[in-house]
Amino acid sequence: MSQSGRPQGTAGRSAGSARPTGVRTAARGEGEPDLRARPARWYGWAVGAFGTLVALLWSWHPSLWTDESASISAAGRSVGDLWRMVHTVDVVHGCYYLFLHYWTEMFGRSAFAIRLPSAVLVGVAAGLTVVVAQRLADTRVAVSAGVVVALLPRITWAGMEARPYAATVALAAAATAVLLRATSRPSVTVWVGYSVLLAAGCYLNVYVALLGVAHLCSVVLDRRVTAQARRAWLASAVGAAVLSAPLLWVALGQTGQLGSAVRGPFDWLRNVVVNQWFLGDTPTTTTGRDVTVLRLGDVGSWWAPAAVVLAIAGWSTVAFGVVRAAVRHRSVWTWVRDRPFAWAVPWALVPTVVVVGYSVVGSPVYSPRYLTFAAPAVALLIATGLDAVARNYRWVVALVLLVATVPVYVSQRHLYAKNGSDWVSVAGVVHAGRQAGDCIYYTPATRERPA
Repeated sequence: MSQSGRPQGTAGRSAGSARPTGVRTAARGEGEPDLRARPARWYGWAVGAFGTLVALLWSWHPSLWTDESASISAAGRSVGDLWRMVHTVDVVHGCYYLFLHYWTEMFGRSAFAIRLPSAVLVGVAAGLTVVVAQRLADTRVAVSAGVVVALLPRITWAGMEARPYAATVALAAAATAVLLRATSRPSVTVWVGYSVLLAAGCYLNVYVALLGVAHLCSVVLDRRVTAQARRAWLASAVGAAVLSAPLLWVALGQTGQLGSAVRGPFDWLRNVVVNQWFLGDTPTTTTGRDVTVLRLGDVGSWWAPAAVVLAIAGWSTVAFGVVRAAVRHRSVWTWVRDRPFAWAVPWALVPTVVVVGYSVVGSPVYSPRYLTFAAPAVALLIATGLDAVARNYRWVVALVLLVATVPVYVSQRHLYAKNGSDWVSVAGVVHAGRQAGDCIYYTPATRERPA
């Protein structure tokens, strides 16, 4: 107590309320909202609703394309036929197809109906990103990370795609949130929940198994994780591996379906640095030709340069946050042992390094969308870097990121956004001119003669 009878500012503060190390505390200026003064749980719900809205807007407009036709075709089969199919092809998507089978029976197969679950799951992922970031940093960084992941082009693409990628993001964020809870307040129920969530992610996308490898790095790096918690994580990870083993065994025989060859260093650079997070899939034709013409009045036509600008701004923000942390620790390496870096860096890097490395030295198994589940980690790194920027410039950086996102987002909602697929136009022509007994002949697509 001070002489005036009032408690000193630091006397009543418990050790548990201290800000995590490795995250810069900035003095709040006049007029700047104090996010830490409000209940953090409401921010997760609000950001989640925002994420669903962003993903849902105009999601029904782009024409369906090849991957989504595979989802519709599989979902239209009986459960027995679907069971037989996944033993030959697409076992890694079998659980999603089963869900979509019952979903389409209730709500139909319109573009809006089959893409709606992905939009909802993007919202869930954004809300859970806030929960994860709140446990690693503070509410301001957490809200920023949730907003960033909702606006990240890879996520806005996944949110309008009738494929399981949005679900993998939600499950990856949920598994990470539960793991963080287990390391701080352990219980058997929480550890079992972690195993189930990690295994469920693998059943939607086998690549989610690499999240377990990233979590191994995190529990080793994080100074706050005890040796007992590390042993408990190992037991839970083994449990997840046992639960996932049947899927992994069958999937090993279907690896020929995974990924496609990436040609040359420039293609790798473009895919990993730009496309993987800051573009989504390109609105080019299935033959790989970009027929976009830049027009001043057409915002969406500027998607390619905008994606490059967004990637430069995003990675520069991440680099700034890393450099500030390294300077603060006076070491190039010790910063990575502090939160949130101990969790975000492995989550963002390990899956990409493993998949790209294997694709280079072994068989091609890389596709940017297979790694969608690591998007919350990239968003958290961007949010941490943004928080490290001086307050007077923080909004400038945020505005640059937002403005660069707009052309990419608009291009994703174009009628022919999905690899130039024009199925809507073709269906209109067929519907207008069809006659009883007509047949359709499909020719192979080539660069010289697209189908």
